[in-house]
Amino acid sequence: MEVKIKGIFLKNLVDLVNQKKGDPGIKELEKMVGDIHYSAIKDYSVETEIKLYHATEKIIFGINNSETREKIGMLTFEIYAHSFIGKTMFSLLGGDIKKAAYSLQKVLNTVTTGMEIRMEDLGPNKVKVIMSNNPYEIEHYKGVYMGALEFFEKEGTVEAIESSPHNYEYLVSWK
Repeated sequence: MEVKIKGIFLKNLVDLVNQKKGDPGIKELEKMVGDIHYSAIKDYSVETEIKLYHATEKIIFGINNSETREKIGMLTFEIYAHSFIGKTMFSLLGGDIKKAAYSLQKVLNTVTTGMEIRMEDLGPNKVKVIMSNNPYEIEHYKGVYMGALEFFEKEGTVEAIESSPHNYEYLVSWK
């Protein structure tokens, strides 16, 4: 099944480039990816978003590598957490990182189609996130989970394991 993402997240990346690099960044983004006028509620192929991520990394950080993919993943979580839907979601969870982890499937289902996610409880301060049919590079969601730890003000680690192509496991632990 093809993975799709809502345009609001593509618009957020365009806004991020605008915030960090202004008009010159936007012009560079248009040169790299073409049209950047996305409809917030339309579904786009995740390949479109990945291309936009790579361009955003290059414009903001000057390079594309595993470190910048983690950083852009962290920024993605931050953008989501401060969006209207993110603020609503996290206010309902009351700051509980484990509840947030278990709500991840519902969150992803509101903005994507085609990816599968499962959670395994590994103790009071540790979860395993199992993602299947995940077309992103492994570092992207590692950064997302690192961003979640930061958002919830938890000191912790994220270990990313590729079990097979596009199937990843993330061990997230915190103090």
